[in-house]
Amino acid sequence: YFYWEYFHDANEEGSRLLKSHAAAIRSSPDFGNETTFYDPSGLQEALELQALGVSCTPADNDVLLGIGDVRQLLQRDPRTGRPKMYILDNCEELISEFETYSHPMNSEGFPDRDAIIKSRDHSIDCARYIARSSRVQYASYSMRRAVGLN
Repeated sequence: YFYWEYFHDANEEGSRLLKSHAAAIRSSPDFGNETTFYDPSGLQEALELQALGVSCTPADNDVLLGIGDVRQLLQRDPRTGRPKMYILDNCEELISEFETYSHPMNSEGFPDRDAIIKSRDHSIDCARYIARSSRVQYASYSMRRAVGLN
């Protein structure tokens, strides 16, 4: 379940110190009972968040495999008729990004499934990290990602 997200757009809201981000992450309803994944390219920020009390785990950030994992989790299970991934309405940024996430067109006018248009995708990147990095089915995770930290 995606039931809580922390999203900060530094371009819209201005920059914040990592201690402000850490405080927001620690306000998660299940803080301490969840895994916080980070993009391995953001190691310095992850180390600083850990120093501020937010334990971080490097994500598997393989884009195409992660997209496949998310796609698979969103498909309805033929036995139950339900998907394995749920996104609650209050995850507004994630929902918005799902609506605009797309592949560029190739020279024949078809979507290039080996590429992604990288725009407004920080929350959906988190969904990929969770789907790809987590090996535990039906676990609950909260999302957090601050724009401009990497």
